[in-house]
Amino acid sequence: MTNPASIGQPLDRVDGPLKVSGRATYAAEHAFDQPPLVGWIVEATIPAGRIKHLDTRAAENSTGVVAVLTHHNSAMQTPFGEPGDEGRFTQSRAMLFDDHIRYHGFGDRSWRYSMLVKNGTIEKMFIEPDKPGDPFGVSDADTMLHYIKPDVTLPARVSLFSKPGCPHCTRAKTLLQSKGYKYEEIMLGAAGLSYSTLQAVTGRGTTPQIFIDGQLIGGADELEALMATR
Repeated sequence: MTNPASIGQPLDRVDGPLKVSGRATYAAEHAFDQPPLVGWIVEATIPAGRIKHLDTRAAENSTGVVAVLTHHNSAMQTPFGEPGDEGRFTQSRAMLFDDHIRYHGFGDRSWRYSMLVKNGTIEKMFIEPDKPGDPFGVSDADTMLHYIKPDVTLPARVSLFSKPGCPHCTRAKTLLQSKGYKYEEIMLGAAGLSYSTLQAVTGRGTTPQIFIDGQLIGGADELEALMATR
């Protein structure tokens, strides 16, 4: 960073109050005539270089593909890393801007680290290793939490696929609440989610389908059997 004046300066984030209050509307939450498209990023397999040629014909002819975006046909963007923005959050991180591979397909990355500060003194830092890609193995919140409290028990992460008017979904949610589990509800019919989504993710076609800490538990009956052991 060559602009030390950036350090400590207040930077307003326009959507900040909406995000922290849960009122921010994300792209997929807007109502459209058609379901939103799902994009898939294909990264470079080398840490740095130049793209000499791109052959997208096979991808463009694949079933369900609407468009293949590259630096040849993507929208105009502010050039990557304008000097006047150096060190600020407004600095451009243009994607699909040119044929440069700046860092493993994504351009220069912000270095990930976490820091524990007590009374103005740095007690502990977890810094990601200098290796290709975007490592995120030691700077996460869980690592810091286990450093501060080694015997901490993390709350279970629960997601539940449901649909409107589903009595078994209501039974599963009531059971989770009675056991003190917080959960994320993924409602079919919202934001383009369908039975195809349910089957692709869970391999099943009925609701509810409950995941706990990344493991598919199943429906309300399976959840009830599991909760009986806890």
